[in-house]
Amino acid sequence: MYTTTSTLAGLRPRVHIIGLGSIGTFAAHSISEILSGPTVTLLLYRKSLLREYRLVGSHIQFESRGGKKISSRGYEIETLSDSHWYSTPPTASPNKNYWKVTQTPINNPIVCVKGIQTVSAIRSLAHRLHRDSNILFLQNGSGVIETLNDQLFPDTKSRPNYLIGVTSHSVTLNKSFDITHTGFSATSIGAVPRDPDTNILETQSNYLLDIVPRSTTLNARSYSYTDILQIQLEKLSVNAFCNPLCALDDSPNEFLFTMPEMRQAILREI
Repeated sequence: MYTTTSTLAGLRPRVHIIGLGSIGTFAAHSISEILSGPTVTLLLYRKSLLREYRLVGSHIQFESRGGKKISSRGYEIETLSDSHWYSTPPTASPNKNYWKVTQTPINNPIVCVKGIQTVSAIRSLAHRLHRDSNILFLQNGSGVIETLNDQLFPDTKSRPNYLIGVTSHSVTLNKSFDITHTGFSATSIGAVPRDPDTNILETQSNYLLDIVPRSTTLNARSYSYTDILQIQLEKLSVNAFCNPLCALDDSPNEFLFTMPEMRQAILREI
């Protein structure tokens, strides 16, 4: 069990995580177990998630591949309501005035929502992001950064810095804030150059690149931009044939091993 005290929280860097599905919950738990790691704030984009968090005892339940169950606590909570983010007590409070609108800058957000939800999720946080913010996108898909630049951050001088994240871990979301780690693999992260023409990172902080690999559960490694882009495209290619074929046959991934010719043909085409 990992508990964060308010005293220590004020002295440590803070990581905000939005998108508490299987991978987001997995990332939150994994980062919370880093010794002397950052304070972790969970960004709950609907009130029902806050109720569910309180119902499970204000913690994340993690079950390892070996069946060991661990509860991680000490998360700070913000809840989105009426287009405002509120600093929220993790446990029920009779005093609703305890909720306070927060405008504090966000320096190290990790975005784990689905690709098509990214612009909407970031839009609610855009006023708290700045040139020195470093956004780690830990999600499937590609093209999100270009869309964000077009719709939310057209000014190249003031937009945040970006990092790409790709994970191949298999994680099952049993229910909100309750996950099972069903398949151990790796997580890859890399910084996106602020200016592609010069390959200069300028204001990019190395904090996420340094701290995320310290989680043994995430098994993360930092890569150059060209390498992480290649890894992202490979993951996109695999998902492009794996997901639809398995869905059509209503089968798990192992179904693909029964059709090697089809698998190879699609990969060659991609």
